[in-house]
Amino acid sequence: MKKIVSLIVLVCMLAITGCSQSQSVAQEKEKSDYPNKPIRMIVPYAAGGPTDLTARVIAAQMSTYLPNGQSVVVENKPGGAATIGITEVFKSKPDGYTIAMTTMGANSIQPNLGKTVYTHDSFQAVAQILSQPHYLVVRADAPWETFDEWLEYVKKNPNEFTYSTAGTGNTGHLVMEALNDAAGIKTVHVPFEGNGPAITALLGGHVMGTNVQISDIKSYIESGEVRVLANTGHNKNKGFEDIPFFTEKNIDVDISVYTGIIAPKGIPQDVLETLTTAIQKSIDDPKTQEKFNSLSVETDFAGSDEFQKIITEDYKMSGEILKLAGLIK
Repeated sequence: MKKIVSLIVLVCMLAITGCSQSQSVAQEKEKSDYPNKPIRMIVPYAAGGPTDLTARVIAAQMSTYLPNGQSVVVENKPGGAATIGITEVFKSKPDGYTIAMTTMGANSIQPNLGKTVYTHDSFQAVAQILSQPHYLVVRADAPWETFDEWLEYVKKNPNEFTYSTAGTGNTGHLVMEALNDAAGIKTVHVPFEGNGPAITALLGGHVMGTNVQISDIKSYIESGEVRVLANTGHNKNKGFEDIPFFTEKNIDVDISVYTGIIAPKGIPQDVLETLTTAIQKSIDDPKTQEKFNSLSVETDFAGSDEFQKIITEDYKMSGEILKLAGLIK
């Protein structure tokens, strides 16, 4: 009788072990299957801009480091101050096959304005790729050679200095509103539909300055048409290390714009890890660094948890500035 009982126990143990091994193999197979088709990377901005360029550089390299030889395909979905493309990601299935290259404007500023179906924490943060400052820029024939000279002028001449941005409530606008408050000055905002028209307005003499990223204005700096006066953040772009931060001028403004990848909330953990690993390897790839260096852009990787903290912190900061500007209550 004891032998029979022992035999039954042994058979049960083998069965349990076999099931466990089968389950483990099934789980491993499930993990190795992702991705088994191309991944869509939605860019909520028009082609040719800094976010689009970043997306295309990273997408090309991710295709090298993703399992199963799968590729990442960039899709531009501009409109609604970047909310159209981000909303599509919000409504997508959380399977890892729809992701987005997003920025501070889309995920930290727009939700504050109360016009989005999503908020700053409605997504799975995957990884930050860049953290880029804006720059205060004037025409090369402007009377101010340095930021100190400019600051002295605007203090003595309130509401005289006009500056263009890509639109009301965008990052360039918020930076200048924060500067106005911190430095005790008054400048006049002139919004346009995009960075291109904003820069054109500066070059044409329709405004006295603008506030944009280096990648937007680099060609005009190199041609000698514009002059850079100050850096709004805490990152130095290659070739522009001598441009002072606002903080170096004792002005408490430090705003850099994150660019990174998000996915619908609820993607499986192994999918998140696969994406994050591929992104980090793509960033570290010498080809990627070479391409970003040509744009005078420095990479700044942050993993999922850290990137979500950055999104949340910028959401809170943006809300405070928007209230200061009278754009929200």
